[in-house]
Amino acid sequence: MLGFLFLERAVFATNFSQNLCAVAETQEHSYCGHMTRNITLSVEDSVLKEVRRIAVEQDTTVNGLVRRYLHELAGEKKKRAKARRDLLKLLPKMKARVGRIRWTREELHAR
Repeated sequence: MLGFLFLERAVFATNFSQNLCAVAETQEHSYCGHMTRNITLSVEDSVLKEVRRIAVEQDTTVNGLVRRYLHELAGEKKKRAKARRDLLKLLPKMKARVGRIRWTREELHAR
């Protein structure tokens, strides 16, 4: 989705983020329940313009799009690990069997 965003530089602003959460708590905002970090991204103007258009179409913000993309990216490893475990559970139940390999790599790739 936002894979085209070029994350040229990310600066973590710990103190700013903590202060923002403290202010948000006094204003009864719930998005600071987990430790959050602010990052600074550098991206070409044309890309930012297009991403803003996409954000409006999806009724969100650029920040929301980036946050969603990063959550999805972080969750992919867990999804792959679960899929691998599920597959390994199914393998003993499968009726298909693989015989001996009787070919060589060279034979397989011969032109």
